Amino acid sequence: MLADRTTDRPRKKVRIEVPDGSLRLMLGHLLEEWGYLVDQDAEDGVVVVAYEGHYTPDRFQPVIWLSDSHYSGLDRLSLPLRIESLYTTLERKFHQPPRRHLRIGLDVPAVAHCRGQDWPVRLTCLSDRGCRMLFPRELARDEAVRLSFSLNECTFDMEGLVLYSFPARPDREGGYGTGLLFLHLERELNRQLRGLIVNGYFDRIRSRCGEEAWRQARSFLFADDLDTRSGRCLQA
Repeated sequence: MLADRTTDRPRKKVRIEVPDGSLRLMLGHLLEEWGYLVDQDAEDGVVVVAYEGHYTPDRFQPVIWLSDSHYSGLDRLSLPLRIESLYTTLERKFHQPPRRHLRIGLDVPAVAHCRGQDWPVRLTCLSDRGCRMLFPRELARDEAVRLSFSLNECTFDMEGLVLYSFPARPDREGGYGTGLLFLHLERELNRQLRGLIVNGYFDRIRSRCGEEAWRQARSFLFADDLDTRSGRCLQA
């Protein structure tokens, strides 16, 4: 199932300045899914996501512009919005190097096969390129792991290499937080994983916004993001 990861670490503050209430509501919930704190009273250089022509920034205010123009740039995104574009643009403001792939928090049992045996693990984060899991012991970087897990009545059997393995936080169940990079991903499998993640976002956002606000807000999103054709959404 999905897990609420918004309290895992201090969240980065973002302000939203757009004229449409449904767009503002949807963006707020989407940014919360990514671990940001939406604070409309925040100042002092906070990053602002703003509709072009609606907001006048301070001289040194960092702004990500949303524009009706077809011309986009480093901090200027065209509407309808591709959510990866917003994700990576925000990442550049807060993380170096920026993460490029959408991800979602999980709490899902899985089985990892390495060192000649099976290990019970828990998935804590999933992207369309890899995952993070709680592993019973420390693993070496580049160690090969085969990971099996089920989501939405679908079973995934993934090969991967370890990127990192560190002791988990004391307030978590024991083990090592271990990052895995998936290998040999076919295009269809990559699309399916992305669809699960995006549908997971939208399922939760729709339930928080309400159907009417969601119906209006979805017109600001790129159509392909709303039609992932990946089956049922992840359930919170």
